[in-house]
Amino acid sequence: MRFTLTVEGKPGMTVETGLVGQHNLKNILAAYALARDLGVTDEAFTGAVSQFRGVFRRQQVFGEAGGVTIIDDFAHHPTAVAETLAALAKTWSGRRLVVLFEPRTNTTRRKFFQNRYAEVFGDAAELVIAPVFGLDQIPGDERFDPHRLANDVADRGTPSTYAESYDATLAAALERLRPNDVAVLLSNGGFGGMHGRLLDALREREGRV
Repeated sequence: MRFTLTVEGKPGMTVETGLVGQHNLKNILAAYALARDLGVTDEAFTGAVSQFRGVFRRQQVFGEAGGVTIIDDFAHHPTAVAETLAALAKTWSGRRLVVLFEPRTNTTRRKFFQNRYAEVFGDAAELVIAPVFGLDQIPGDERFDPHRLANDVADRGTPSTYAESYDATLAAALERLRPNDVAVLLSNGGFGGMHGRLLDALREREGRV
């Protein structure tokens, strides 16, 4: 991103960053407000921002094989998912986003955000929903329903499927991914080693072509 920051109506400075997305823009503005209050010069701030390469597991490129780029993101909340996918849709403009989503956080494993999650995958070309992690630990009347999510997202126009195991999730991803796609893996945990398994499977498929 490249933007001009105006402070108190006065002509501002130009800020350049390798980060993308409205959420990162807001983070930079908040950081500037704090830095300015602490006496950090504009030059020091813009220099630091231009060199900052982002946070681990936030829109992080995990690898590429068979023309598919694999992105790892910690997205753990519906707002984070929506902002992340919006940013990636701009960053990888012209390429399909095939999203693999593992409901894993304490809130996501519960039905608290059931309706909200149905609204946040609009930037995905396709969605594969993995099993809810540790669902047996959640009381039955509080559990998130991945089947319902798949149906609700599909009703909004994004092809969506629920996979009942990590193996099924991998198979569903491979069925959908094609060269020039971007595979976006959303999980705040290890996702059953899905990142490495998907990369290996894409490499193996590429070798057979």
